[in-house]
Amino acid sequence: MVKITAAEARSHFSRYISMVELQHEKIVIEKRGRTVALIIPFPDPGANPSLFSAPSLASLDALPSRSDKFIGIVKEADLDYRSSRSEYLLAKYS
Repeated sequence: MVKITAAEARSHFSRYISMVELQHEKIVIEKRGRTVALIIPFPDPGANPSLFSAPSLASLDALPSRSDKFIGIVKEADLDYRSSRSEYLLAKYS
């Protein structure tokens, strides 16, 4: 496993992609001392064909939607903002 900085990755990206492709090396990219990305070789489709098969629609429908959770969080934050804003305006102009 090779650790590099984000600046180094930006400067020599094609070199690191070649290392991943040809030597099956894993590359860890750090920015300001924090790990921010990992580049790993793409698996061979012949080794595990189920990894590359399309999921059925039924299995996709059964999964919870990430956007549902996000929308709920946004609505809650908006409601909190609106109620605190109206309280602020009532206090200021009453």
